[in-house]
Amino acid sequence: MHSHVRAQVFRQVSGILAAAYSSRLDMAEALEDFARLVDRFEAIAAEDALDDEELGEIPDEYLDPILATLMTDPVRLPASGQVIDRSTIRAHLLSNPRTFGGRMSTVLMVASQPRQSSL
Repeated sequence: MHSHVRAQVFRQVSGILAAAYSSRLDMAEALEDFARLVDRFEAIAAEDALDDEELGEIPDEYLDPILATLMTDPVRLPASGQVIDRSTIRAHLLSNPRTFGGRMSTVLMVASQPRQSSL
């Protein structure tokens, strides 16, 4: 999803880095590594685009609203009622447990959502 846009940004960054550091021999290997990484990312983005064409877009209700990734374990937040993936809220609460109105929160406070049978 939108990986073609990110691939273009990486390609632009690669060009900017190459222009800025092309005269530095100590950066040559790192620039080549980054260019190869961008090539790989573009290949993956092209595969994703083909999958999107073949399978269609994932409906928004199945996407985590923060990371825009497919939710595998959706949970409902207690204060807002927002549904997000458990891994997203877990990662966030590990870094900032006083998220919801300054109150201490834990992953145990979220409510599991019933699984959707199919897309």
